[in-house]
Amino acid sequence: RRLTGNQDVQTILVAVDPTTRVFQIWGGAALNGSVIFPILKRLFELRQEDRELLLAPQNYRCLLARQLADELQVADENAVRSAIKRGRADFATMFTSLDGNTPGKHRLIEQVRRKVYLLHPDVQIISMKELNSL
Repeated sequence: RRLTGNQDVQTILVAVDPTTRVFQIWGGAALNGSVIFPILKRLFELRQEDRELLLAPQNYRCLLARQLADELQVADENAVRSAIKRGRADFATMFTSLDGNTPGKHRLIEQVRRKVYLLHPDVQIISMKELNSL
């Protein structure tokens, strides 16, 4: 099952387009921006690494807002938190317009122990070519 506009939603299909700096969600709008794109891209890369290591979803690694700020050379961890908050709000608006239901706050970017972030386990990463063929 995937994000199709149905109420029966489990998996969210996404792709990263580094050329246009867009995090494209199938069936919906793209998320982009000078701070949210690199955050999503870094979380995407971490997810890919965890999958290559054959980790179980409950063992996927998380990053602190401070780590993201340092790695991505963002002003500070508050800028990271603000970008994630805006990205979640944009995603919720897009999801609601397709599905008719408001997703949980952490449906795209999950927050663990109030400090660390990772992509939600329901997010399935596919290639842009694959996404465009659906």
